[in-house]
Amino acid sequence: MGAEEFYTTAAGTDPDEAFDRAVADAAREHGGRYTGTIAEKDRYVVVAGTPMDADAALALAGRILGTRDHLVAAKTGPAGAVAVSGTRVQMRVPVPPGVYDTDREAIRAAVRAYDFCGGRPVDLPHIAFGVPRQYLGAPDYGSGAYAPRRGGNRFRVAAGATLTVDVEYPAPRHTGWLFFGIAAR
Repeated sequence: MGAEEFYTTAAGTDPDEAFDRAVADAAREHGGRYTGTIAEKDRYVVVAGTPMDADAALALAGRILGTRDHLVAAKTGPAGAVAVSGTRVQMRVPVPPGVYDTDREAIRAAVRAYDFCGGRPVDLPHIAFGVPRQYLGAPDYGSGAYAPRRGGNRFRVAAGATLTVDVEYPAPRHTGWLFFGIAAR
């Protein structure tokens, strides 16, 4: 059993949530044990809580791992965490429950309802829902409650649906965490 360095980022300002998400994503992507990724870690230690740009965060992590005498430089130790800043971040945005005629309509409803705190959504996805939609079939044109659209089926979005949106801010802000360390392979 060997060891491998890993570097991974996770969006969000809360380090606990970001760490849990990074571990779950790596476990899902690499599966099994001894992956050489953050999936092998069950804890982290913040080595720099003041946000810095991604290049500076990677340089700091590399210096720490290069010394091999830091707590995070052991495969049984915790992962290191560095706060990262930037002007662009991916966010999971809740989609308001309801019935929509198109994906774009559902996306517009989500963007209108969410407070991006001074940022603006960019590169909106076509289809990026976190949960499946229930298609309702062709509309009932006789009810008068629905204005017909060509070639489309309506669908219902249940509570809990999310979509991923890239958000750009005018100035750098805390956007996530860089996790790094050495893991068993």
